[in-house]
Amino acid sequence: MQHTFRLARATAGLPVAATVHTLRHCYATHLLEESVDLRLISQYLGHASLETTLIYTHLTPLNEARTRAALDRLYTATR
Repeated sequence: MQHTFRLARATAGLPVAATVHTLRHCYATHLLEESVDLRLISQYLGHASLETTLIYTHLTPLNEARTRAALDRLYTATR
């Protein structure tokens, strides 16, 4: 799998720092962006604790925009 990933990485022009392990981080982050529950993401990654999963998930502009939109809706609903 490592060899195949290295070939794909080179073909795509991705930085050498990108690894198969990077895919786990991307997977977790994309699931979080799609509002998948953190406990489910933790289970999918096989983590025993949510703290470990938090390391794998990264906040992105999409996460922030969706959070701001949710807060705006909540604020508007309470007025």
